[in-house]
Amino acid sequence: MKRDKNIKELELLKDSYDKMKEFYFILLQWIYVHQQGMTLAEYFISNRFERIAIYGTKELGLSLMRELRGTEIRVDYFIDKNDIIEIDGIKTVKPEDNIKSVDVIVVTSVHYFSDIREELRNRTDSKVVSIEDVIFSL
Repeated sequence: MKRDKNIKELELLKDSYDKMKEFYFILLQWIYVHQQGMTLAEYFISNRFERIAIYGTKELGLSLMRELRGTEIRVDYFIDKNDIIEIDGIKTVKPEDNIKSVDVIVVTSVHYFSDIREELRNRTDSKVVSIEDVIFSL
């Protein structure tokens, strides 16, 4: 019984470590993109994505929203499982709510991207990409 508990704790620690490692490498690449004089808006402009939704309201989602301020890219809404009504005047909906059509939904919860993409595929026709794909494509 104790052995099973220890194994479960180790699995949780490894999962947490993997998430932090992904987060770290995404932030490093994001910094590199800026050091090259580029912004993430360029990805959306080059793909003709004018209206987006951001899945996730933690650090990466908020940073993406802030970076897109003052550009021609409009964040229509956030998607998040938590009970958040609005962030900086942008409405937040839950994944099980009615998902309005946008040009692209950017998932910032990269560790769970595959599951989230599958969940959204059944709820919207909007294209779904990971923030990782956006950053590493520049």
